Amino acid sequence: MRVGFLVPQLLAIGGAEPWLIALLKGLVDRVELVGVAVKTSLPIHEGIRSVVARYCPVYSDEHAVGRVAPRCDVLVTWGTQHHLDEYLAGHRRPNMKVVMVAHSVRPFCCGQAHEERADALVGVSNTAKAFFPEAARDRVEVIHPGVDPDRCVPSRPRDELRAFYGYGPEDKVVGFLGRFAAEKKPTTVTSAVPTLGPGWHAFMVGEGPQQRLVEESVDDLPYGRHLVVPTMAHVGDALAVMDCLVVPSQYETYCLAAVEAWMAGVPVVMTPCGVRVDLEPLHGPLTVPIPYDPTPMTLADAIRQATHPAFTGIAHKARWLAWERFNHAAHARRWIGYLNKLLNS
Repeated sequence: MRVGFLVPQLLAIGGAEPWLIALLKGLVDRVELVGVAVKTSLPIHEGIRSVVARYCPVYSDEHAVGRVAPRCDVLVTWGTQHHLDEYLAGHRRPNMKVVMVAHSVRPFCCGQAHEERADALVGVSNTAKAFFPEAARDRVEVIHPGVDPDRCVPSRPRDELRAFYGYGPEDKVVGFLGRFAAEKKPTTVTSAVPTLGPGWHAFMVGEGPQQRLVEESVDDLPYGRHLVVPTMAHVGDALAVMDCLVVPSQYETYCLAAVEAWMAGVPVVMTPCGVRVDLEPLHGPLTVPIPYDPTPMTLADAIRQATHPAFTGIAHKARWLAWERFNHAAHARRWIGYLNKLLNS
């Protein structure tokens, strides 16, 4: 099976690039990876390009689509729906299958898909089905992503990493990991820290349009070592510093960061979105639940619950689930099974 990808960008923000990299790593020894064609007016993040290029060629010139599509049995794409016919003009062979993937449901990301231009539709979660017009949703296959375990294992011992940031064994570190954006609600985390009291610290990892707001919210916190640090290429180092991860988002299509935290053994406190609504009905409790826009007291209580020894059993179950069913290899197996059925239909 020859598989290629057509993507709208290669950036260091969002979940699509980690999704792609983990999938490529799982597929590389199982299928022929033709390449990744990038159709973008945005600058390509060279670090992301170099990681993708470990598994297959990356093309971003004017002939990028022509270098990939004609050689594929399956072309997987996202974020291209409004230009798909234009991009594939002259390159779409009769037997080639085009699979359109939904990573988001928000119009500012991609808008709604023109599903008739694809042979098959995939969502990364049940939430992602809403990306497609209602009449097409019964065609959507949900394939839950996996994460790369190598990203989640710290590069140094936990004590060393915590000491590097000024935290001792008795300190409790509450983490945020992701984009500093309005829908992610990062300052919800910092609002709860004063309620937690001395010995608790905010560790905010990321960057984005609310950077200044996050920095100001951290500067306003009393006592403690509260930090805002840039996005880390090796997420395992960030997670090793944390005693729990808070995901206070207004919405998440999936939330790879939560799965990475599970894999790292870090308890997760989360609003009713993303993996929580997709996976907990199947596997039971995996997080400490919080409502949207929790009060500082409500969030502080949830953080205490997540870091209490009584929560250890749930954290261990979530870790096992991530390692066994939501790693990159399991993700690739789900895709290969789906693509085999598609090609044989």
